[in-house]
Amino acid sequence: MTEPLTDAQLAAITALIGDTEPATNSLLGSLAESVRDRRQCEHPRPEDFFCNNLTAWAGERIAFVLRRLVNAEAEVQRLRAEIIGLEDLKQRALDKNEQLRAELAEAREARLEWSRIGDHPELAHWADSLVGADLTPHPAFAWCSTTTGYEIAVQVATTDELKEAARTELLAELQAVFDATICRVLGYRSATTAIPEV
Repeated sequence: MTEPLTDAQLAAITALIGDTEPATNSLLGSLAESVRDRRQCEHPRPEDFFCNNLTAWAGERIAFVLRRLVNAEAEVQRLRAEIIGLEDLKQRALDKNEQLRAELAEAREARLEWSRIGDHPELAHWADSLVGADLTPHPAFAWCSTTTGYEIAVQVATTDELKEAARTELLAELQAVFDATICRVLGYRSATTAIPEV
């Protein structure tokens, strides 16, 4: 396989041929015919005017061929660089995918752990109290340390008479306040972010 031209070689050839236009398709066809005619010529002696004319004619037009060659080589280099960039982008995407998979697995484990907490027998009294007060409990906010797991959980219950829009806004504001305070003071991480089903 022919080695591609280096940047230095491309620059040197470009400087030598100047601002020459690249060869057209029709010129390439004519040059190919000249090569064929010269190859098939019987080369009479002492003077082979026919082949000499073909050689001179082709030589005058070789700069156009060189320009087309230089342009093609430059395009090949550009495409090679683009391929390298795409391969790098692909690898970074794969790495990010692995990171997201790990984070999702961790979040699933956190959700499972929280479901275990919610089923704890000691919380039954809390549920009975809510029913007696005509309050509706909402999904709990939970925070866990980086070493011991869940340590803080807050569950809010509201009356059914509260309008839906007001309830939604109230829960969002309470969660934001609790989250900011607990994460700032204790350095815990929140486990309240919704976990997508996959």
